[in-house]
Amino acid sequence: MIIEDGTGSNRMAEVDSNNMLHVHAVSETHFEDELHHGHCYSASLSNSDMDKSEEINICFTTPSDRIIHIAYQPICSVFAEFKVGEGAAVTATTGTDATAINSNRRFSDDTKIEATYGGAVGKYTANATVTNDGTVIHTEMLGSNKQGAGITGRGSTFNILKSNTTYAFRIVGNGVSSDNGVASIEIVWVYDHH
Repeated sequence: MIIEDGTGSNRMAEVDSNNMLHVHAVSETHFEDELHHGHCYSASLSNSDMDKSEEINICFTTPSDRIIHIAYQPICSVFAEFKVGEGAAVTATTGTDATAINSNRRFSDDTKIEATYGGAVGKYTANATVTNDGTVIHTEMLGSNKQGAGITGRGSTFNILKSNTTYAFRIVGNGVSSDNGVASIEIVWVYDHH
């Protein structure tokens, strides 16, 4: 017995001559499933000349009627701390608003997050003034130390965010290593439709 993938080109399961079942499993993550349905969004920010005491950040407020599953990945060559603040205090009208992008380009950019700059729906704020982190739900050290250099980022981290809450995703230089580094923050999220 052979079960094929529907195209006839790949065998997904088969029973061999010893009556042993061999299966080739295909799995899709929640993020990939929502991407195909046009419910996956992203925000990103980079600095190609990050100084040792500089900060970059992405801030937004989650909608009250949606549950957001989020993944984020910071990268920085300057010795810095990356942290995610939940319930962060962000000074209004600081930073620059940017449109959150639907990762499936066949769909519109219609996410429901709100920028901290002026509350525009579908936008996030880059490089706002964060006066208080709130509850730090994630922290990690990035970059080089005094003796070396290197770009580091340990991969994506996942969280489910609270509704109607302001979040700040921050890379903050520790003032220790040299200037002229690079830094970036990438955030991807989907809504819970279950």
